[in-house]
Amino acid sequence: EVHPWWREDSLLAFCKAEGIQVVAFGSLGSPEEKGTALSDPVVRSASAESRLTPAQVLLRWAVQKGLRVIPTTTNEAHMREALGVSHAGGEDVLLSSRAMRSLGDLPQRSSRIYDPDPEEIE
Repeated sequence: EVHPWWREDSLLAFCKAEGIQVVAFGSLGSPEEKGTALSDPVVRSASAESRLTPAQVLLRWAVQKGLRVIPTTTNEAHMREALGVSHAGGEDVLLSSRAMRSLGDLPQRSSRIYDPDPEEIE
């Protein structure tokens, strides 16, 4: 799990130094927390500035940090949105250095967001 609220900075630095690619699973948080992540004022501000949706902002943040992302959804519209993470209106889009810094400065959670109960997974 890697997202602005659970950055794993030291682990990512180690992986980068060792040439290990990291997959940012849970980029939008858990299904229960996704609404909170997508409505965060910092995320919304980066969304307005970049013309990306809030979900795309969170995915783009991970991509710009050099992470691989695997968005999971069964919703076709959500998958199309995730696939458009690098483009808005047909143009390449990067988050500004200010947006990346603001997202990187979000307070860290004391525990992971995505914490499924293995007994409840079908």
